Amino acid sequence: MLIAYFLYLTLVTPSVPIWKRVPVLRLLIPYTGGLLLQDIFTLPPAASVAGILIAMVALTATVADRSRLRAARLRGALVSALALGFGALSYTVHDTRNDASWFGRDYQPGETLLLSLDEPPIEKPATYKAIARVTGIYRAGILRRTTGKVILYFRKSARSSALHYGSQVATRQTLRPVANSGNPGGFDYRRYLQFQGITHQAFLADAGFANAPGSGARPVARLVFQTRAAIARLLRRSISNPRESGLAEALLIGYKDDLDKSLVRSYTNTGVVHIIAISGLHLALVYGLLMALTRPARGRRWRWWRLALVVGSLWTFTLLAGAQPSVLRAAVMFTALAFANVLDRHHAVGNALALSAFLLLAWNPFWLWDAGFQLSYAAVLGILLFYKPLHRLLFLDNRLLDGVAQLIAASMAAQVLTLPISLYQFHQFPLLFLLANIVAVPLSGLIVYGEILICLLAPLPWLARAAGSVVEAMLRLMNGFVGRLDRVSFALWDGLSVNVAQVVLMYGLIAVACLWLQRPRRWLAYGAIGCAAGFLAIRSAAFIKADRQQAIIVYNLPKHRAIDLVQGRRALFAGDAAVLSDEAINANSLRPARTANRTSVAGTVTGSSFRFGRLTVLLVDASTRLRAGTDRPVADLLIVSRNPRISLRDAATCLRVTQVVLDGSMPPSTARRWQRDAATLGIACYNVVENGAFTAVL
Repeated sequence: MLIAYFLYLTLVTPSVPIWKRVPVLRLLIPYTGGLLLQDIFTLPPAASVAGILIAMVALTATVADRSRLRAARLRGALVSALALGFGALSYTVHDTRNDASWFGRDYQPGETLLLSLDEPPIEKPATYKAIARVTGIYRAGILRRTTGKVILYFRKSARSSALHYGSQVATRQTLRPVANSGNPGGFDYRRYLQFQGITHQAFLADAGFANAPGSGARPVARLVFQTRAAIARLLRRSISNPRESGLAEALLIGYKDDLDKSLVRSYTNTGVVHIIAISGLHLALVYGLLMALTRPARGRRWRWWRLALVVGSLWTFTLLAGAQPSVLRAAVMFTALAFANVLDRHHAVGNALALSAFLLLAWNPFWLWDAGFQLSYAAVLGILLFYKPLHRLLFLDNRLLDGVAQLIAASMAAQVLTLPISLYQFHQFPLLFLLANIVAVPLSGLIVYGEILICLLAPLPWLARAAGSVVEAMLRLMNGFVGRLDRVSFALWDGLSVNVAQVVLMYGLIAVACLWLQRPRRWLAYGAIGCAAGFLAIRSAAFIKADRQQAIIVYNLPKHRAIDLVQGRRALFAGDAAVLSDEAINANSLRPARTANRTSVAGTVTGSSFRFGRLTVLLVDASTRLRAGTDRPVADLLIVSRNPRISLRDAATCLRVTQVVLDGSMPPSTARRWQRDAATLGIACYNVVENGAFTAVL
């Protein structure tokens, strides 16, 4: 995204240096480079500090340089070097594992921990889930203060249901590091949580924890959670249907626990899931309303009052929406835009956008890897760069039709720079996004305004319920429209796969193509052809590799058997039928369909032996029976599921076993017994729960 923007600004008006038009890019680009450098190479903190000190000393020395031009260039390079060093150091400092007081440095299983719930517990089917801070470790009766975050799962009971934000508990239950499933193409859950400072998790039954005196609640956070809960209760009273009220809560305050999962899939598949994820769109609605209402105060005399009102209202809404990272990012971004617009610095909007990104990454550098952060800035930048040209192409004299044209132009402009990120992060592209956005975006805007009206009418319950009925009708209309679009057979193009190099080439192609449309030049055409050729070459190589692949994959899925027999770009799935019907498991855990068109053979090979490539495979579960004979056939791969009635010793008397694979559906005690037997018999044994998915490449 930065590549496209940099090329665009550099080549459209080459007479004005880019750092003069958007000076914050001097800091943002090298600072971002420092974050990426540290993430890739894990430099020691001393190296970052040494680089910063050297750059500072050299920068001081340039003051005595008499050559203004040479000194200015050198100072610019040194400022970039400083930003690079600070980026690398910021990454290290914000990593909770580098904190001297992090509990994980010397934590020993069995020690008593003091934990404070950092959020209200979220109800799950069988548990309550909450993020907690590890505030201390008891050693020899003395509490040593610590830092760090963990995920706690409480078994449902009267005791656990009484827990709330700020509750303190003491436990000796062992905290286990968060682990990935290890499934190929699976979501990196451990890294995702590490960027939030969460490193461990534990399950606590009633006997596993004790309530501790005191409270770890912060006053502002308590007020935020109480306000969110009050708004959620008000919306549930005003909107009777649970499906619509759940969506209403997500739209206004970002509360997603009551959302219908099938509804979320429909919004995702049609390209309007950004409506549910409260962030830029919602702040844009509030920002637009505030700017319109304060338009009479746009004179020079009142502009500071207008700015204070707009910014204050934006941040009030941000707190009411739960002050989540996504809405915080949007609040900072629109605050910067408010300064640029209210102070009549329209030419500085790009600089304000870059400044907001720099401030956010300085506050939390790990947001750089957050898909929401990337998509928010890509969408806003795309609208700033491409909305006006697209609107000029689509302009219509009729005001109503031109309003539709504006929506189309805005949706297309936002997609220009978000498309590469969407393909990389989600491997799909909604083909009906234009049609979906034309209806859903304005309708969701009316719904958000209606929900704000419901909150304002809270002292008058009968008026609030009347407004709720209107909002519920609009929600039902929007859900029905999105659901019908989702049922269209060609609504979604999925199974797409691009790597980082392809993303860079796509942004290069976008930048060069846009420049060529403005000023046709032969070298720009060659550049566009080169980017397209590079993209197609990488894509073709991936297809050739996929066509030649042959592998057996045993996935790590709790309580489920899941096996792929991959042959080229096709795969036979041997496992539980429920796995293939669960879209969340398919999207996050199984090898993406972009490399294997999956066909289910569930039930036809269960508990039986079959040949795949050069391997003889035997699937073992509770239904498996083996008979000893004079001839012991070879079983190259013994894949064991659930709780088989036979033991490995029994199997070894009937078969010549080469490799045992224990899948994620096996009870831990049964898996340990099979592992002990394998060690005794000298048979290779692989437990997917401990080691991640098993892959045998043939």
